[in-house]
Amino acid sequence: LYDLPVMTDVYSQGALRVLMTLFGPVYITEPSLLPSLAYTMVDLCVTYGNDPLAAYAYGLYGMLLCGVLGEIELGYQFGKLALKILDQFSAREIYCRVTNKFYSFIIHWKERAALSLEPLRQKTIPVGLETGEIEFTCYAAVNYCHNVALLEENLAIAAQKITPYLQLIESLQQKFQLYYTQIWLQYLCNLQGQSKEPKKLDGAIFDREQILPRLIEIQNFSSVLIVTGK
Repeated sequence: LYDLPVMTDVYSQGALRVLMTLFGPVYITEPSLLPSLAYTMVDLCVTYGNDPLAAYAYGLYGMLLCGVLGEIELGYQFGKLALKILDQFSAREIYCRVTNKFYSFIIHWKERAALSLEPLRQKTIPVGLETGEIEFTCYAAVNYCHNVALLEENLAIAAQKITPYLQLIESLQQKFQLYYTQIWLQYLCNLQGQSKEPKKLDGAIFDREQILPRLIEIQNFSSVLIVTGK
């Protein structure tokens, strides 16, 4: 796949860009469509050749292979392929999107999850800000915070590390990512005894009564599932 010819068909190039743009809305509201999205992008590359956006296609496919289909080795190799294609085309404009896929959803299946933290913090998030990829910068920030919450042994330090990224996401007005990050920070608060009901995600950071209806209204089902367990 790395040695495929360069894609020259403008309609296929346009289709790849449209499909990549659809990832966010599909992931939030109808994640069951993600496999179809990934298969279509990869099929376009196999049929018409590699484009810089092939890096995103292979990364998305690798994520699904690892996390959904259980094909961990193959998924990991597709993730590595995505990084190679990214370098091949010097596609800095999608660096944030592609590396977020690899370090947030793929690497931990084969290597230590802690290896995801510094690449996300030092490269993915800063490059995303530099290139104006606000949405995916905030996705990467969410994933960094999620990993910190699960990997940092000291709960207070984990909360300190997450707080600046919560503020960054809030300043960039990315509501989905903001609510998701609030959930993880509230989780840490609960574990530290800073909530009236430790087994319920509700408190100073995540006001369940106010935010949960908003999540349902905007069809943010992934966050609703975490909050309610339903």
